[in-house]
Amino acid sequence: MSASTAAHAQTPEHDAPGDDKTARRRPGTSRPDGPRNQAPDSSQPATALDLDLARAWLGWQCGMIAGVIRATLYPAQDTAPLSIWPGSGEGMPLLESASREALEKRIAVTLAQRPYGPAGGRRCDLIAIPVLSDGTTIAAVSVMISPRSEPQQHAVAQLVQWGSLWLEQLLSRQADARREANTFALHLFNAVLEHHCAHVAALEIANRLAEYFDCARVGVGIRHGRRCRLLALSHQARFDPRTALTRRIETAMDEVSDQDTQVATPPSPTTRDTSPLHRAHDSLAALHGEAAAVCGLPLHGDSGHGIGAITLERPTGPPFNDDERETLHRISASLGPLLALKLAEERPLPVRLARATGALLVGLFGPTHPRAKLFLLTAATAIGASALIDGEHRISAPARIEGAVSQLLIAPADGYIHSASARAGDSVHKGQIIATLDDRELRLELDKWHGRRNQIDKEYQQALASRKLEKLSILRARMEQVDAEIHLVEDQLARTRLKAPLDGIIVQGDLSQSLGSPVKIGQKLFEIAPLDDYRVVVNVDERDIAALHAGSQGQLVFAAEPGREHAIRVDTIVPIAFTEDGHNRFRAEATLASKDDSLRPGMRGVARIAAGQHSLLWIWTHELVDQLRLWAWSAGW
Repeated sequence: MSASTAAHAQTPEHDAPGDDKTARRRPGTSRPDGPRNQAPDSSQPATALDLDLARAWLGWQCGMIAGVIRATLYPAQDTAPLSIWPGSGEGMPLLESASREALEKRIAVTLAQRPYGPAGGRRCDLIAIPVLSDGTTIAAVSVMISPRSEPQQHAVAQLVQWGSLWLEQLLSRQADARREANTFALHLFNAVLEHHCAHVAALEIANRLAEYFDCARVGVGIRHGRRCRLLALSHQARFDPRTALTRRIETAMDEVSDQDTQVATPPSPTTRDTSPLHRAHDSLAALHGEAAAVCGLPLHGDSGHGIGAITLERPTGPPFNDDERETLHRISASLGPLLALKLAEERPLPVRLARATGALLVGLFGPTHPRAKLFLLTAATAIGASALIDGEHRISAPARIEGAVSQLLIAPADGYIHSASARAGDSVHKGQIIATLDDRELRLELDKWHGRRNQIDKEYQQALASRKLEKLSILRARMEQVDAEIHLVEDQLARTRLKAPLDGIIVQGDLSQSLGSPVKIGQKLFEIAPLDDYRVVVNVDERDIAALHAGSQGQLVFAAEPGREHAIRVDTIVPIAFTEDGHNRFRAEATLASKDDSLRPGMRGVARIAAGQHSLLWIWTHELVDQLRLWAWSAGW
């Protein structure tokens, strides 16, 4: 590194993000006075990088190095960069590649003299460093700098390594603070569950919140009618409900409960313009002085209705920031149902029965929910009518078209596909060549046998001229053998031309995308079905097969023609079950009442076959009733 570069690296113009010198605290960082601003968010990984923190750290890191062209911070589990400095532009693929290499190898990566820019006309050096947290690689920082010597590259890599170590320390502090907040929340919930008395549980909540959030007083109130009544006050086993302090606390709780939102004074700078009314909270804070801070948050039961509120009072120190308010919001979301459960358990049994009966009667006969009552009355009328009205029960099942017969074209020998003039969906006529196999080896074999035949023929003529009868007999036998080989090769050559065995349509097979591919003898290449003879195959569910018989009439609608029906008649039911889409089905074969030239083998649709007259209620519910009967029988009832 040059002297100017080293000086620039050692004397940054601004402090590092997250340093104690910075006035603004980032979410997830611990304060010097304790971790009370941590949100107990267990769903967020302890090694997650905060977006604002990543941007600030990358900008600070790039400010420490002279000649930085561009820098990125890539997370380990994502393809998009978490932060880019100073912005997206040329060289992004190089930065991503270097980051991925550093993440995979978990070591520092240095790449020198890499081309980038228009037509690769510029050069740069790349340095990528993995970032660890608790021994896990969570990100990689990649820096693109102007070309420099190897010692200078090493100096820059060391500087980036030092910066990444600082970020690792900050992430470790964040993880510890987050775990501490989560631990506090879990201990608080466990402590509340251990108490059977609602008052004791509320006192436990108040004491623990006061200690964790450095509050002088925390109150827990429960709503009675339209007003909140103080249930517990921190560090006080008993209190006088008639004092002015109690009334002010209850008024602040009413303010929170009426607005059904969190209220804080002084309000957070980020929510100052949209802050709810906080007059009662200001009055409560005035008891402590001008530097006091008060925060109130509502409590909700399982059904979402408000059951009370919590107020926290801090006489001195900073006001409640966004992180602390988020922590309180998450804690109160779980404390509300717990307190509601404790209060419900303390009610006498007659009171609980009376409340449940009253709620049921109000729901059935009260003035509330008129639309629901009208809906139930309409539904009951429809069910009664459906039990009296008969309809035709139809069995629905998937169906498809198959050719009455089908011919297969298989590979006559091992070879390679040379050409294909037809494919699935094409109409062919008998004797049409639809594909050929490579016959070069066979033609060479044929030329070899023809040459052998000519040679033997010459020897035969010479033996005939010299009247060598013994040799003539031998040569004649060899000629017959060669002629047999020639006929065999010619037959194999003829079979390399795959011809359609009948007039029809190709149902399966497309060799146009496999030219030059090898085939094995006996391999299925094409399936051809006639165009004038079809049958319908209906796959009937086993629950409906008992209602089906040969001669049943029905309708068939194809997915290609949803607005057109075709009449069918069941001819045969194959009494062998098979599994399809997780259901046991039986194959039923049917015929079309009339021929249609637009139909093609392989077309699929839905068939509806008539299965007798039954009430509409039976038609709609018989499957469920049969399933319940089977379940009851299997349970031994």
